[in-house]
Parts: sequence; C-alpha cells; structure tokens
Amino acid sequence: MSFSKLFYLVPFMVLSFVFSNCPDGTDVCLSLNNGSLEYDSTADIAGFQFNHNGCVTGASGGDATAAGFTISASGTVVLAFSFTGAVIPAGTGTLVDLDGDVNEGCLSDFIFSGPGGDALLVAFSVDPVLGCTDIEACNYDSSANTDDGSCEYPEQNFDCDGNCLFDEDCFGICNGAAITDEFDTCCELWDLDSCGVCFGDGSTCEYGCEEGVEVCLTLDGGNLDYSSTANIAGFQFAHNGCVTGASGGDATAAGFTISASGSAVLAFSFTGSVVPAGSGTLVELTGNVTEDCLSDFIFSDSEGEALEVGFPVVLVDGCMDMEACNYDPNANNDDGSCEYPEENFDCEGNCVAEEDCAGVCGGDAVEDECGICEGDGSLCTVSLDLSVNNETGIMSVNMSNAMDVAGFQFVLSNVEILSVAGGSAEENGFLVSAANGTVVGFSLTGATIPPGDAVLLEVSFVPLWDESCMSDVVLSDPFGAGIAWNVGECVTLDFTVLEGCTDVDACNYNPEANNDDGSCEYPEENFDCEGNCTVDIDCAGTCGGSLVDDLCGECGGDNSTCSGCMDPNALNYDPEALVDCGPDCCQYPADAMIGVSNVTEGMIDVSMENITDVAGFQFNITSSCDSVSVLSGTGGSSADAGFMISTSGTTVLGFSLTGATIPAGSGLLVSLEAGWLGCDSGSFGLENVILSDIDGAALTFNIMEDFEFDAACSDVDACNYGEPGDCVYPEDCFDCDGNSTCYYSVDINHTGESHLIILMDSISTLEVGDEIGVFDLMGVIETDSTGLNPQYGEVLVGSTVWDGVANNEGVVTEVTAIMSLDLSDFGGPILNGAVDGNPIVVKVYDVSEGVEYEMTQLTTDMGGDFGDIMTVVTDIDLGEAPEVAHVQVIHNSPSPVVDIYLDGALAVENFEYRTATPVLELSTSFTVGIAPADGDVIAEFPFELMAGGEYVVVATGILGDAATPFDLAASGTSFGASNNYYTGLHVYHGSTDAPAVDVLADGGLLFGDLSYGEFSTQVEVAAVDYTIGIAPTGGDVIAEFIAPLSGLGGTSAVVFASGFLSGSDPAFGLFAALTSGDVVALEVPINIGDPCDINDDGVADEGFIFDCSLSCVSDAFLGDAWCDEAFPNFNCVEFNCDEGACGDCQELSNDILSPVSFELSQNYPNPFNPETTISFSIPNISEISLTIYDINGRVVDVVTEGVYSPGVYSFIWNGMNLSGELVPSGVYLYKLVTPSQTFTKHLTLIR
Repeated sequence: MSFSKLFYLVPFMVLSFVFSNCPDGTDVCLSLNNGSLEYDSTADIAGFQFNHNGCVTGASGGDATAAGFTISASGTVVLAFSFTGAVIPAGTGTLVDLDGDVNEGCLSDFIFSGPGGDALLVAFSVDPVLGCTDIEACNYDSSANTDDGSCEYPEQNFDCDGNCLFDEDCFGICNGAAITDEFDTCCELWDLDSCGVCFGDGSTCEYGCEEGVEVCLTLDGGNLDYSSTANIAGFQFAHNGCVTGASGGDATAAGFTISASGSAVLAFSFTGSVVPAGSGTLVELTGNVTEDCLSDFIFSDSEGEALEVGFPVVLVDGCMDMEACNYDPNANNDDGSCEYPEENFDCEGNCVAEEDCAGVCGGDAVEDECGICEGDGSLCTVSLDLSVNNETGIMSVNMSNAMDVAGFQFVLSNVEILSVAGGSAEENGFLVSAANGTVVGFSLTGATIPPGDAVLLEVSFVPLWDESCMSDVVLSDPFGAGIAWNVGECVTLDFTVLEGCTDVDACNYNPEANNDDGSCEYPEENFDCEGNCTVDIDCAGTCGGSLVDDLCGECGGDNSTCSGCMDPNALNYDPEALVDCGPDCCQYPADAMIGVSNVTEGMIDVSMENITDVAGFQFNITSSCDSVSVLSGTGGSSADAGFMISTSGTTVLGFSLTGATIPAGSGLLVSLEAGWLGCDSGSFGLENVILSDIDGAALTFNIMEDFEFDAACSDVDACNYGEPGDCVYPEDCFDCDGNSTCYYSVDINHTGESHLIILMDSISTLEVGDEIGVFDLMGVIETDSTGLNPQYGEVLVGSTVWDGVANNEGVVTEVTAIMSLDLSDFGGPILNGAVDGNPIVVKVYDVSEGVEYEMTQLTTDMGGDFGDIMTVVTDIDLGEAPEVAHVQVIHNSPSPVVDIYLDGALAVENFEYRTATPVLELSTSFTVGIAPADGDVIAEFPFELMAGGEYVVVATGILGDAATPFDLAASGTSFGASNNYYTGLHVYHGSTDAPAVDVLADGGLLFGDLSYGEFSTQVEVAAVDYTIGIAPTGGDVIAEFIAPLSGLGGTSAVVFASGFLSGSDPAFGLFAALTSGDVVALEVPINIGDPCDINDDGVADEGFIFDCSLSCVSDAFLGDAWCDEAFPNFNCVEFNCDEGACGDCQELSNDILSPVSFELSQNYPNPFNPETTISFSIPNISEISLTIYDINGRVVDVVTEGVYSPGVYSFIWNGMNLSGELVPSGVYLYKLVTPSQTFTKHLTLIR
C-alpha cells in the first residue's frame, strides 16, 4: 500500500470511528465540532427538536438547511422541520450550525423523527474503549464500549473453567449418550439390540401383551392366534390388501359368519354364540399376511362391550406407577417393584408437612401456654377458686400456684365486700384492699407468695344476689410479667331473689323487687301512665301530632281545597279560592289547549285543540311516577299531517320536513309509547311546551290539568273495579260473591256418578248466551238417610251456556249431568240425581228475550236416556216460544202478612209488608190470589199482560177501608238501565193519607202532581246519590230522603211512598225495591253532629226519630204524636203543628233543607261519552245561566237560563252545540252565572 493511500485511509477511519461510538441500537449518533452539530444516522431524519439552557443564540445552515428545513431557535428550544415533507437522508454530516457558547452539557431532551413520524433513538458519541462486550463470553470486559472481536467462549457442555456442566456417560464423555445394559456393558444407543442389550442379536427379549389387554393376538404363519380373558362375540379388523381370504379356526367352530373384503375382515354370530375365553387359533388368513399389514382391531364381548386388543411386545419390567419414587416411563410390565415415600415425606426424604413442636414431620404435638411442648400448662398457670363457710359466712379465695406470685387483682360479683384478710397474702406481708367488688393485693417490699396450694385470703361480705363469681383476674410475677390463670365455678350465696320491674320510670315499678324480670310497662309516647296526654294536641286531636290547619281551615290540608285561579279575567276564575294556585294555573283564551288526555300501561295520549294551524311542537312529559322515558310517538293529528316525531328521555318534538301544518281542530295529537318504573297510579302532564305557526312565530296555549293515572282495574263490570291489579271477573253463571246468576243453577251435590251430554255445532236454534238446562222429570229429589221412601220428581242435573265456539271435533259445549247413586245397601241414602233409563229432557232459556223453552225435541247421534254411554245432541227443536212477561210484586199494604197464589198454586209464602219479590217470569195470563198467611184466599185479581212485557205490581190500600181499599196496582216498567252509568227509576205513590205531591231530585223537579195510587213515568238518571224531596203539588218541600243510587248503575229501582203522614203505625217513609227483591229504606238526611246523630255517622241513631216538623226527638216521646192522638184535628196531614191546645209553632217549611249558597258541582261522569250531568245549587230566587264554552272562550251551548227558585238542579248536556251538532273530543268549560257570583269548571268529552 502506498503512503498516499494510507494518508487518505487514516482520516476516513478516524471519522468513521468517531460516529460509531454511540451505544448499540442508536439511530442518530451526534457529536459537537465547535459550533457544528454533526450526525451519523442510519435512518432518514424528517424533523428534530432539542432543549438548551440558553447556550444557543442561533441555529442555521448544515444539512437541515440544505434539505429545506425551517429552523427556529428560542431561548430554550431549537426546532427544525420541513413544510414539504423533505428529509435529511441517512448518512453523516453537519446537521446544523449553532451560535453561542455551545457544549454537549447544555443540550438535552433530543426528539428526532423519521418520515413516518416514528421516534428515532438519539445519543452522543463517546470515546472508544476496545474489548469484548458480550456478557456471555469468558473474557467479557465490563469497561469496554466497543467490541473488538476478541470474545472467547467455552466448549459445548463446559463452562469457562473447563468444568462439565452435565452428567458424563459410561464412556466418561460430558453429556454423552452412551448407556450401560443389564450386563453392565457400555455402548452407544445405536449399538443396542431390540432387547436393550449392547451388541446383542435380539434373542434375549421377553415378549408379551401389555397389562390391560384382554385379547392378545399373535401370527403363526397365516394363523391369527389368540389368548383371551373374555368371551369373544364378534371381531373386525382392517388390512392393507394383504389378506385374500379368512376362514376356519375357533371362529368357524363357534358358528361365526366370516367375511373378508379387500380392506377388512368381519366375523360374528347370528345365533349369539361366542368364542369362549381361552387360547387357540382364532381364524386362518390367506395371503401375504404380516403383523404390520393388520390394523384397527375391534373385538366385542357378549354384552356388546369393546374388548382391549393387542399384539405381544418386548416386555420391559419396572414400576409403572407415576406416583412411585422409582417410576420407569419405559416399563410396560409392572413387576411390583414400586417404592413409595414415607407418609409426610417426598421421595428425596424431604418433609412435605408441617413439623410439630417436637420436630416430628406431620406430628400433632403442640406447646402449652407455658411454651412447653406437649405440656399441660400447669407450670405457668395459677388456679383460683372460691368457697363459702356456711357457718361463719366467710368466703375463702384459694390459690394453687407453681411459681412466685408478686401481685394479684380480681373482681367478685354480687357481693358488698366488708373486709379482706388472712391467708397466704397476709402471711407474706401483702397489702390487700377491696372496693366495689374489686380486690387488689401486692407487696411494698417486693415480697412474693411462693409456690403452693392454700387460701390466698378470706372475704367478709354482704350478698347482693344468690351467687358470686370471680372474673377480671390479673396476676404478675416478680418481674412484672403477667401469669396465666384459670378460675373455678361460681359459689352459691344465701340470698332471696324477688322478681319484678325495677325501673323507677315504668308504670309498674316494684320497689321491693331486686331482679328485673322484663315485665316493665311504659306509657305510650306523649302519654303518662294514666293515659293523659303530656304534650300539645294537634288540630286532628292527636296527642303530640304535627298536623295544623291550612289556609282553608282544613286540618292537615295542603291548601288545595281552597286554592284556585284568583284572576277574574281568567277562564277558570274561582271566586271562592282563598289561595292563588300560581301563575301557571290560570287559563286564558289562547291559540291552543294541549295536555295529556289519557294514560294506559305503556302509552301516553296527548290531545290538542287549536284554532290556529300548528307547524311544530315540543314539550316534556312530567309525572309523579319515577323514570318516565318516552320511546316513540305515533298516530293522531301529527301523523295525519305527516309530522316527524322524535323523542329523547321525556322530550317530544314534532315538525314537518315538507312545511305541512296541523289544521285547526281538536282531538288526539300523538300517542306516545313510554315506560316508567313500578307506579300503579300517578299524575301525568306537560311542561316546557313550545308551539309555532308556519312563520315560526310562537303560539299561545293553555295546558290541561294533569291526567290522573290509576293502574287499578277500570272496568266497572269487574269484581275488583277500582282496586289495584288486573281486572278479575266472575265465573260464568256466578256473581262476584259466588252467587248464581244464571237461569239454571244446579243445587244438588255431585254424587261421583255422571252422564256426559255433548252438544254439537250442527245445532242451529241456539244463540250465544242462551242457557241450557238438563232435567230428569222423574229423578230422585229426596230420600231419608237410610235410603227409604225416595221421592221422585223434576230435578235439574246439569247446565251450561251456549257460546257458539266449536273445537276441531265440532263440539261447542258439554254437560256433565249428575246421576243418582243408591247407597241404601250400605245403610246410606239414595243420592239426588238422574235415574238410569229415564229420558233426557233439555230446556233452553233465551237470555235476549227472557223466555224459557220447556218443550224441546232433541236430535241425537248417540244415547237419549240417562245411563247410556253418552249422549251426542246434533239439533234442538225449541218449539213455539212461550208467551211470558216479567213481573215484580211489592207488598205495600200495612197488614197482614200474606201468601200469594198464581192460578191457585202457592207462589210466594209469608209475603211481608214493605218487601218485594225478585223479577219473576210469568205467563201472560194468570190470576193472583191473596190470602192471609196460612189462610184461605180472600181476593183474586186476573191479569192479561203483553208477551215479553215488564211490569211492577204493588199491593196497596187498607183491608176493610172504604176510602182506600186493598187493591193491586200495576204498571208497565223497564227493568235495568241502558248502561252502567245510569239507573232506571220508577215512583209509586202508596201513602193513603198523603196529598198529591211533587217529587224532586237534588232540588230539581223529577215528577209532578203524583196522587195516591199513581205511578210516575220511568226515567233514567245518573247513577249517583240523590236527595229526594217530597212537596205538596206546587208547594215547598216538606220531607227529604237520601236515595243511594251510586252503586246501582245498570240496574233499576221502584221507589214507593209507604205509611201514614197522620201517625207512626206505620210512619211515612220512602222505600226502593231493587230487581233482586231487596228493599232499601231511604234515610232522612241529617247533619253530622245533630242530636239524632250522636256517633257522627250522618244517620239517625237507634232510639231517635223525626217528628212531623222534621225535628229529631227520642222515640220515647214522639213529639207531635201525643198531641195528634189527643186532638185528632191537629194532625200532620194538615201541614201544621200543635195548633190550639197543643201550642203554636212554625208551619212545615223546607227552609232548613234549602241550599245556603250558590254552588256548581263537578259534572259526572267525567270524562264522559255521550252525555254528562251538571248540578248546581240556588239559595234564593235568582236569574241564572249555565253555558258551555270551548277553551278559546267561544260559546258552544246554553244548557239553561232563567229564573229559578231555591233548590238543587241537575241538567244533562249531550255533547252537542247550539246547532244540534256533535262537538269533537276535548276539554270544555262550563260556567254558572248568578247575580252575585260566577263559577267555572272543566269537563272532558272523549268520543
């Protein structure tokens, strides 16, 4: 090499050397050459940044500038990057020139990135230190930072000191594979024969099948031989084509069918025979057969269970138990040589259990409290016990101690200690003191009580209980350490226990008791032991209660009863309100009325009545129920207008993407699917309402009152109407109380014997709801207990209701008829029911017509008599419909008790005054006979009625009276009402000495000028409670009665006046006969707290009556009655009281019954469809008007207007406007205008 070449080579080597002195793995190696920051990079540089401590005053140039980088230098940072994505390519050079007093120590926090934004590892170069840098090398140099290739490594299997790291084999080779055979000959593995013998020829091997093999096979030429421990019921194996045939052997001898295909041999017996356990030739195989060409052996025993099959192998004896210490994984023949570790030890003799205190592995020896292994604790425990000398009464404390005791302390229970002395404590100079049952002993001189068993001290005491025990013992040794102790049993003391209450605050405190037995009794809170209230009483009369009167004067009230809108300009202005309901309560004429109109489980209906087109709406649902969430909205006028409805939580938003609007009108706006948590009832309303028109301007609105939701049953026909839970309905033919409601009600008991009658869908004469009764006209109806003297007659043995619904076999319904059962052979009765062989008779009651068909003819496919296998009815001929009428009879003649005969047959027995029959079904032509009870008929009355008609017949008048003789009065009527909201009402004037009268309901005229013996017309009234007023025709009300019709919706009643005005035997009264036959006496209304109503229940108490001036008096002194009896001309029928000799008083007046103020009641029902009743009260003659308005203040209808006299009036609004047109669903206002006040309330119409 020339010198010039060397000259150029050396600088290159030096430069390369400088840039290669960074740690391994460095991507960018930096160095400083004066102010130049130089680099050696293995990756492209896309940007860099580093911090400085102020040493850099500027940065520019270098390869960064050449690459087009933007370079900036602040007082602490240098930053360089490219806006174009250029990079400084991998290599070496000057990165950037830095101005200032720059050194390597003032630069830090280098951040370099590659083109992908990935971080590059950066470091400064260091001076090279040559040497071996591989820590695994034998000559590793920890000070070197540059590997010079000098590393030296140990030979395989040896360490750097030449030591073998593994076991040597039998040739002495480290980690060699040579082994020693059973003859102690060493050889390599490849020098072992198949028997494991070095350099052997394989002749020494022992062959056999492995353990667990049940069928061991061998090949002897073409013979497949076997040795089996189980019977062989069949076998199969595969081959690779080496077998060309199979036959013979013990398989053929056993009668096996043997077949050989090109890939398998199969053998089995059709007769169930087996190749018995043993050995021999199983089958002879032809072909070039070897063990290797046979596979997949399947052998089974006679139970079909698989047998384990195998060929002999070279047996390797050894231990095959993996848990044994000498387990041989190569062994396949367990030779019984397994060795196991001792209990609690492993195979290396290590203890695998815990050692006990005696050092025994797994032992159970433990240290006692003295720390002595298997000790009994006596060497460090002091025993203490008590004894009492019954003669002296002195208690001895005994101590047994095996060590010196330097101090003691203990507590004696249930004694008052008088003194302590004596014993080993005194002998050893201990200072002993006692206080409050605690005994303390110690020595001021450091003396101790030496080991021993003696009396520690003696205690003089007074017993406080019948036993004393030692506790809280503290013992110390001479060094101040604690000593373990135990104490003996408690000792019995001479003390008498007195049980009782020992609490002086208890009502039954016993000062003589010394043991509290838990019997203490304490007064109720706020009361003393005598039951006197010891604190303030609230407005409800509750001792210590917190209720106060609200602003309405209502105890515990929330001001709601007197709160309302107090703005006279509002639509809902309430002149009687005392508390303003707030700014959002008053309602004014607006563009729309919106609110929740109905809530059912999972659905909220929002309705709107608007007089302006609505282009969009938004609102939130509010509720007293928890976690209300609106899921979706559908239907209503918003859907009709094509609005998009979106919901989130409780927010509902509706608008049109096409600019459509909801036109003026009223009805359902949207139905919202919603959910809420566990709320059976609550209020639902709207808030945050926004309505806009087509121009986006806000519309004015009023919000309806919150809808009150109740998850209770809302079906008035259900048994649990108004109660929480799903509606519950009675079973067919029964009411909610379990009473039969069907025409045919079987009242005989089941006997266990029955006859099945099937009615098919081919029957065309029945309608849904028709009742079917099955009769035996000569069935058993009565027998005595011994089965003698049975009586036979017509008996109802089964019934059903036709529903018209057939099953897949065409069966609509079935009747299980009750059969008679003769138990007389066993000393029992003959049970009621149908008799075998008697013909089956079917009667049908047409519910819609109220007619019974008795003479039916059956068409049957099977059986027409009782006792047949069954009866299948395919048709019923009803015959001619009987002509019947429905009649209710009322007894209103004062005497006597009578029997009623129909066409000579006793129909009603012992029919008493002021009672009624239920509605009876009678023929249209009959004669009624009247007889005193158990007497002969004294009068007969023939009747000819209309078929299907409904009538009420009243027995009226007085027997033997010429002016008002006994008679039967009859009138057509209608039983029931058109729906469950109304009650049918019919009135009969049956008071013989009363004048013609007007009948009023809640002050409004119901019937006028009704004379004795006359019936009113029949009307339907809302099923609510009324006050019925009786007034002389054109006069003032003289008597009032409460008519409780609120529970009679859907039914009817006949109200009849009964008794005498001129006397009290019987006294005048009003009674209501119900269709069930029940008669209700109408009560006279009184005010709570009146003299007649001492118990404040609103009903006259027993022992009080109203006299003819409607004053409440004791029935011991009947007011005017004595005067009327003494002076007959001064009787009540003349409508005056006690004139002349009996004194003067005011004439009868209805002043005390007239309203004292104007009132407007809430309509009923509400909501309603199709009509509702509105009631109001007038205290004096006044001109009034009752008007219906819509929510915008427009007149819808004038219900009534004019001059009215004092009283209570009710009017029905039928949901029509002034033009007689039905108005739509929505919220309306009804306003009563009087000379002094105006009343407004809401009503809701739902179509």
